[in-house]
Amino acid sequence: MYVHKRKTKAGVYFSFSYYDKEGKRIRLKKSQHPHFTDYGEALSWAKSQDAYKASMKAKAEQRLAWKNKYYEFNELFTKYESYQKKQAPNSWRNNMLYLEQYIFPYFLEMKKANNVNVWRLLFNDFKDWLEEEAMTIRPPVKNISYSTANHIIRTLNTFLTYLTKYNLMDPDSNLTCNAFPKNKLTNKGYEDVIDDGEFHLVWNKLRDINPNSADFYYVMYRTGMRFNELFSLPITSLFKGELSGPVHDELMLHRIKYFGYLVLESQCSSTTRVRKKNGSLERKPLKSKKNIHPKNNRTIPIMDKECWNILARRFKAQKESLFRKEFGQDDVNYILFEDLKYNDAGESKTSTTTPPLSLLKCPLKLSTASKRPSFLA
Repeated sequence: MYVHKRKTKAGVYFSFSYYDKEGKRIRLKKSQHPHFTDYGEALSWAKSQDAYKASMKAKAEQRLAWKNKYYEFNELFTKYESYQKKQAPNSWRNNMLYLEQYIFPYFLEMKKANNVNVWRLLFNDFKDWLEEEAMTIRPPVKNISYSTANHIIRTLNTFLTYLTKYNLMDPDSNLTCNAFPKNKLTNKGYEDVIDDGEFHLVWNKLRDINPNSADFYYVMYRTGMRFNELFSLPITSLFKGELSGPVHDELMLHRIKYFGYLVLESQCSSTTRVRKKNGSLERKPLKSKKNIHPKNNRTIPIMDKECWNILARRFKAQKESLFRKEFGQDDVNYILFEDLKYNDAGESKTSTTTPPLSLLKCPLKLSTASKRPSFLA
């Protein structure tokens, strides 16, 4: 690290630079180092950075030497990546990520087990580590879910099978690491799919492109409804005021405020929402229900004020349509998201920027599937 004395009208300061691997001189930005006015202090800081860099380099070399004692894992990683691209063209990136960020660091660096034939002896410890200590890679950093842990375990088993197939390990040592039981997978929450920050990012983008799509996205995320349930939602499903019964009692027990509620009875038979001559829509039972009956209804409290405002605003608009009898006299034929079409993008004559709901269908359904409180399942 080199120290350079600079003079400006404001006074004297010191800057720092170094040479990278290619011999190119790199100057640190002012935000990357402390501000010094004394040369001795600046030089002392530069030397400390050199010492830190040297120690990191030594550790990296030591780690690499240990890693390559029995296997050239860097080369093996590259070969396995090529193999995975052919075997799993749709999921190879995640497999390589799990191998590089969880499996290799645990067995090679934490346990220093660079002989893959002994990895089977560490399976139970590895599962304990995944359950108690392994953290997510991307922010917000937190413990990984059981679902992610099982994906990592499957990647481990696949990697060992690959080594066995190409005679790189003893077949007798290639045992299967058992995944976590299914009952633990229910602990996965909606934040494992999309967190609140990501939700607001998508919502704000949609508001600029198509406010109707943004409203749809917001309500789906906040209520946990399936795509076609919300797309088919009639004005008869929305109620203001308080519930009566165990759902209300449970909400009050946990001091959860709500503004109103939805009662889902059925959904449209098709996402095209084709109306008959009298304006009615053909409807079918909710998913997994055999028929349309009050006992099969699902109740969803609205606990978010913005969500309630969106639904109330749309309810008012459709009430005006009902007053004009646009789709007949039966209010069940008036849909809250009537102005939003499933495939209005691409085929629209008025807009080429609106994202089709068909593109949002899968991620939206996933992002809300587990958000519903357990007592409303």
